[in-house]
Amino acid sequence: MLTALSAAFFASRGWPFSPLLGTEVMSLFLVDFQLVAVGYVGWRLWRDRGAFVRRAASREGGAALLSFLRVVAPMYAAQALYANWLAVVPLVSPRLYDEVFLAPEVWLLGTSMTRWMVQPEAMAVTLLIDLCYLAFFHWIVLTLVVLHVVEGPLAARRFVLALTISTTVSTALLVAVPTLGPAFYDPDAVAPIADATLRSGHFQDVSRVFRAEVLAHPGAFVLVPFLGVSAFPSMHVGHTFLALRALWPRHRTAFLLFFLPVLGAWVGTVYLGWHYALDGVAGIAIALGALALATRWLPDAS
Repeated sequence: MLTALSAAFFASRGWPFSPLLGTEVMSLFLVDFQLVAVGYVGWRLWRDRGAFVRRAASREGGAALLSFLRVVAPMYAAQALYANWLAVVPLVSPRLYDEVFLAPEVWLLGTSMTRWMVQPEAMAVTLLIDLCYLAFFHWIVLTLVVLHVVEGPLAARRFVLALTISTTVSTALLVAVPTLGPAFYDPDAVAPIADATLRSGHFQDVSRVFRAEVLAHPGAFVLVPFLGVSAFPSMHVGHTFLALRALWPRHRTAFLLFFLPVLGAWVGTVYLGWHYALDGVAGIAIALGALALATRWLPDAS
């Protein structure tokens, strides 16, 4: 419903709106799902042999796959909503609030946390942090698969509902309180590590160009998935927090495997200049609220 209302609003303003922007999210999802599916199918074939093939090819097997895709659908719609609104933030709310979010860091450290953290001579550290940051969505998808396979559709649906609520609330906030983030508000902060990143430096350059294109041609720009600029709140932090919370304490092995890469992504939000420290705090607060609502609406059978 929100996606349809947004599409109607965009059409009234002459802006492009495409739910297909979310296909980038689905491609990430499918890559992870394929890796898990190959391992799962291989294990079942070794254990059950022909019986597994017969069940998978049956009507019940098809219904189970369709059920899984229905669980994922709201997350896809929420990401499409976010991808579209992120692009037009400067046209809806031209005022910026970077000074508000930067002030606590300057008061505490005398400079931005990004400037305080960057290590221009530690290329390996920068590469590792950037890899963790860019791979954040994989841990969310893998968590969804673990929950669906091990606990069943209800646990997976609750997780997706929390992600959907969090994405919707965060999208509303990024439009209401737009911020650029350290890499855009203070480009010199990340200049020493720009050449050492895997892709973040390139994404930031492309995002700057895209933002300028939107501002220069508000009625004739072409939407590009996830290239809008807005730092507050951090969905990287909020959504990966939801993934870790969904795994603990029932799935401790998965939690321990996911924890260090997720921690690296959290560090990367500030180190790479995408977010201020308060953005991550807000992301976790929104995630906790979304999880509380999802748990109330979809409680355990017990």
